[in-house]
Amino acid sequence: MPSVNVDMANIAKYITADICDSMRGAIAEAHGNEVFFVGWIDEDRLVHDVQVVARGHGSAVPAIMKIAQEADVVLHNHPSGALQPSNADLDVAGMLEKFSVAFYIVNNRVDDIYVVVEPYAKSDVQPLQTDDIKKLLLPGGPVSQRLSGYEDRPQQIEMIDYVAEAFNDNKISIIEAGTGTGKTIAYLLPSIYWSVQNKQRIVISTNTINLQEQLVKKDIPFLQKVLPVKFDAVLVKGRSNYICLRKVDDIESEFDFLTDEEERDELKSLIGWARSTKDGSKADFAVIPKANVWEKIAAESDSCTHHRCAHFRACFVNRARRQASRAQILVANHHLLFADLAIRRQTGGFADAAVLPPYQKIIFDEAHHIENVATNYFGSQITRAGIIRIFYRLHRKQKAADKGFLHSLRFKVLQRRRDIPDNLVQKIVDKVRSQLAPAVEQLVERTDSVMDMLYEAIERQKGAGESEVKIRLLPHVIDALFHGCGLTAPFRDYIQAVKIFSADLHDLIHLTKECRSVGGDDWESIVIDLQAQAERLAAVADVLHEILFTWDEDNIRWIEARPGWRGKSIVRFQMSPLEIKDTMKEAVYEA
Repeated sequence: MPSVNVDMANIAKYITADICDSMRGAIAEAHGNEVFFVGWIDEDRLVHDVQVVARGHGSAVPAIMKIAQEADVVLHNHPSGALQPSNADLDVAGMLEKFSVAFYIVNNRVDDIYVVVEPYAKSDVQPLQTDDIKKLLLPGGPVSQRLSGYEDRPQQIEMIDYVAEAFNDNKISIIEAGTGTGKTIAYLLPSIYWSVQNKQRIVISTNTINLQEQLVKKDIPFLQKVLPVKFDAVLVKGRSNYICLRKVDDIESEFDFLTDEEERDELKSLIGWARSTKDGSKADFAVIPKANVWEKIAAESDSCTHHRCAHFRACFVNRARRQASRAQILVANHHLLFADLAIRRQTGGFADAAVLPPYQKIIFDEAHHIENVATNYFGSQITRAGIIRIFYRLHRKQKAADKGFLHSLRFKVLQRRRDIPDNLVQKIVDKVRSQLAPAVEQLVERTDSVMDMLYEAIERQKGAGESEVKIRLLPHVIDALFHGCGLTAPFRDYIQAVKIFSADLHDLIHLTKECRSVGGDDWESIVIDLQAQAERLAAVADVLHEILFTWDEDNIRWIEARPGWRGKSIVRFQMSPLEIKDTMKEAVYEA
């Protein structure tokens, strides 16, 4: 019989906050009935990923046992809130103990836990048997027998030695391999065996789509056929590659407010595709959509309602993440990996799933590109066009018609006015029409004004024949460019105006939440969209201030400017670490 923990435990010691949130949503979707999950635990002994395997009681046990053998923990809720294990629970725990699988019981709010069986310590690392791996590639081995055009390549065998040594000794290895060496197979074989033997997820990061496609369409499927071990591998894409079903619903129900005339045909095609696609990735669409159109329906982290979304279980992003969480090998590009590393570094959550599920090893292919990619992702940047785009999401006029999230909210409030107090309706409508919409128009004008002033000042320093100028913002340059050209006060005032507007937008969000409290749950969508824009504008103000009006010797700051379309100059503000060695050491090499 398993050892039973008779005390209620602090749930944060066992399950991460985002997984609690995910479980809460799954339980709510089951109308508060019993739900069984299997979960995976990392070195910190926290559950970092779960999968719903069954709903119900006794009849679910066979399905659970089959899947649980590959997991670290089984979790289920007691709808009554009484977490004391039943006899049936103790029977399940006894069966799980045979597989070294922990067992937890939670309440429906997933804020209390009863640990029936504690998580088991991870087993000792199983070193790679390098000679056995090399035999797979040697003449007569399974790879050589099935590989068309096989050649015995001594350099490929030598590379396996280096890769396996890096895994076994937990060290960093830098390997240069020429074209034709067979390097992908040489690092894939040790990676696969290490991952399977030690239950450690490995990321293979590349710079080009061509190499990713070679890995996921050719090399990995081939090895899955010929190797005696079974493994899963997934190509991981960024969230913005997937369509957001909540946004599709919003666009479809408020087509006039949220779309412009010239993009409607394309959006209608995308909406029709969204209802039938199995993948939800824009690569699955017949023609790659225009960037400004896709942006309207793309999944975004800061506008995701998570378990409160009606499409939580069907969400393409969640589906892709669940698939990635079950894979031993993740294939990603450098940009996605460093976006993940940057988020983990900012939040201090190296073990928590950020963009990617937790992983223990990284292989950088095309590694000569990582310095530039890392420098970009560990820094900050903002563009004139990006700022305008945020404002236009809130309010814009097309042929005298008001568009954007502000007017979507106004229309929704007027539609539901029977359910909302009159004074609250009036406050929201007045705030949108009399304050925020006019403020957006003024801020768009001020954005154009300060950017044009800056561009004119930069142009005066441009050499003959130069179309683009890059200016490093050293103290004496800032003094000459901003103080000398009278730009300091306009930019400081502009930054302050953006901050004030962001705060005013938060006031509107607070009023909207009052509607939610009296008028039902379907206000969540507009609340999260407004909140995302408010937070982005606050970030715009902070980044501009940090780049233009602060100074330190650890970062390099610069402005890029060039002529744009219809007389609108393209202006980009950028800040990146001067040296990334310490950041790489912290975020990658010693993480």
